[in-house]
Amino acid sequence: MGLLNLIQEDESLKFISLKEAINLLAEKTNSSIYEVATYLLNKNVPAQLDSHARQNNYRIEATSSSMDETHWYGENYCSFWLNYIAENCKNYPSFRVGGGAKYNKGCEENFWNRADFLNLECIKDLNVFSAEDTTIDKKQMFIWDTNYLNILKNDVPDLIEIDSDIYLNESINFEDQRAYKEVRNYPLFFKNDVFTVQESACLISNYDPYLVGNKSREVVWLNENPRYAEAENFIYSAVRGGLFEEIDADFYVVGSENLKNFLSSKEIFIDGFNEKQSKTSSKENVVDNAKLKNTIASLELDVAIEQVTVKELNAEIEKLKTELLEKEQKIKELELLHKQNDTDLMSLIFDKSATDRYAPDLVLSIKLWEHIYITNPKSDSHTNKATIWLKDNAGYEVNKKSGSASKIREITTPFISWGTLRDKNYKK
Repeated sequence: MGLLNLIQEDESLKFISLKEAINLLAEKTNSSIYEVATYLLNKNVPAQLDSHARQNNYRIEATSSSMDETHWYGENYCSFWLNYIAENCKNYPSFRVGGGAKYNKGCEENFWNRADFLNLECIKDLNVFSAEDTTIDKKQMFIWDTNYLNILKNDVPDLIEIDSDIYLNESINFEDQRAYKEVRNYPLFFKNDVFTVQESACLISNYDPYLVGNKSREVVWLNENPRYAEAENFIYSAVRGGLFEEIDADFYVVGSENLKNFLSSKEIFIDGFNEKQSKTSSKENVVDNAKLKNTIASLELDVAIEQVTVKELNAEIEKLKTELLEKEQKIKELELLHKQNDTDLMSLIFDKSATDRYAPDLVLSIKLWEHIYITNPKSDSHTNKATIWLKDNAGYEVNKKSGSASKIREITTPFISWGTLRDKNYKK
């Protein structure tokens, strides 16, 4: 027996991990972990409680200490991971901290004092905890306790280790598959064309999906069935990798063949579902088949990831299109407003009924300028074009050098055509 096996008592029994706290609140309040993290941050919980972490000596010690309801000193890792979840999980809601999540390890390795946490006013005000909840999941996993694997094995009689992470009934004997297949009745769901996340987790953890049912959403049940919880976390890592297809909100499925190839690529073989290559096969065929399956699985994952990327890019494109349309609409509104302002001004100038401000020469000047430079821009001198128009549209004597017709011609003359005797200081 090694020295580490002597670690039987662990002071961590009085602590609650950040992961357990979040999952417990999510379950009790039927909320996503984003909502839980946001609630705890809003109530200043990280500032009210000391943050703890397991040290190299395997003891849990404080890394930050609360000063008041908004300040602390030291490294408050609980605050860091709550902020991380609140910032990154809003658009990807999850109802518990899964084993494959980026923040899972951080949430598992940081703690609060259990009694202090449950006695906070903002926690008690939720009115969702019973006396039994104060002892939920007190037992932490002993990293060096060799009895841990034995505890897992004792959950199901006569277990042998097939893989370092996966356990199946001892009756599944790959050494004698032929005899085994003659007497073994495989679960009917092994023949499914598609598998849900729960069915996939049951497949590799040797659980019955019908018996699991909604229990997989209960923290207490998951703590009592670590084999299933571990398998489900593993499957969710494949969901995030794009292996599964989302056919409804947070409801994912995968084709049977894709699941078989994926499990085979991870060296997970389940008799009756994706058998391992027979030992009678040549070593070359085994290697070639394994490489082929790995290649196929890798390509399928690459394609799935690309599909997710394309989906995200399309969403971003649609968002940019919407923003562009909004800006174009704003420009049109501004142009229309400007046009309306101009129209309003011209209406005021042309209003003959407003005798107190109506200026006939101004109106004639505007109409003359519009005719010879906008409506009918013929190639001729300004004077000739203006004289012709004034003859047709005004009663002034057009040949008088200092008459009204002469003034109108002068007013409408473009700057480039001004004579040398004309005052050109029109700018201030």
